[in-house]
Amino acid sequence: SLIVPRALGSVLVHFDQTTMEPIRDPKTKLCVRCKPGERGLLLGMIGKSILHAFDGYVNNPSGTNKKLVDHVYKIGDRAFNTGDVMVADKFGYLYFCDLTGDTFRWKGENVSTVEVENILMDILKHNDILVFGVAVPGTKSIER
Repeated sequence: SLIVPRALGSVLVHFDQTTMEPIRDPKTKLCVRCKPGERGLLLGMIGKSILHAFDGYVNNPSGTNKKLVDHVYKIGDRAFNTGDVMVADKFGYLYFCDLTGDTFRWKGENVSTVEVENILMDILKHNDILVFGVAVPGTKSIER
């Protein structure tokens, strides 16, 4: 609902479909927020309260840095890129649309394309295999 994103400090922003990076306003250099009905990348604002804490990945500082987005609402703030593509309706309810990165969603589960590639390489005895998610006719999907 409207209160949950505000209480948790989450925001939907426009993103580049190729790089999966937030799109910024050329004048302000801040992220461009989505309007109701627009698909956007879900960012979680990082702050000092327990609800807005982000410790990062314990054994992967470079992975942590890749997930951080600076200057979202204002210069100096910081957010965590969840990698989830969502849409908010006019009442503020959030709906899941897609994942970014090397995963896709099947029957409510996140599936790693790398894991599927490795299994197929072992079974088929190939050195290179490429796996990616596609729409499957007859299955339920959220498209806007």
